[in-house]
Amino acid sequence: MLHELTVPDFGDQLLMMSGVSLTSKAAADVPTLQAKAARAVTLPAPVSASREFQRGDVVTVYAEVYENVWWTDAEHTITFLTELRSEDGRAIPMTSEKRSSMAAQKVSGHPFLATLPLADVPPGSYLLRVEGRSDFGRSPSVMREVPIEVR
Repeated sequence: MLHELTVPDFGDQLLMMSGVSLTSKAAADVPTLQAKAARAVTLPAPVSASREFQRGDVVTVYAEVYENVWWTDAEHTITFLTELRSEDGRAIPMTSEKRSSMAAQKVSGHPFLATLPLADVPPGSYLLRVEGRSDFGRSPSVMREVPIEVR
């Protein structure tokens, strides 16, 4: 049996982002075997395949941003943002974090972990937007969107 597999080239753009992993406090209640953590940053509970969360739950987001500016030592800032976008396009800012480019671990880029409390989020369908921005050069940015439901 043959399968086609696309492997992303993380050296293709100035700024690239891994896939987004999600978990929640409720996911911690599900018995799950976990392999020994291979990342420098670990989630507080097993990664969840579910994209439905109860209002009042706390979602944790993990992603890594990779910079392809190895040819410079110029310090700059990486900004990480998360927000929820409702079906009518309304944005609910969730988190914002700035970090020096010098904080990167050369092997795995910039690991990003954000905690999103859903207690004040109205029930509905949302796009969870995770964005990384750099103030280096042309100010590149990269974004991933994950559809979620808040019940």
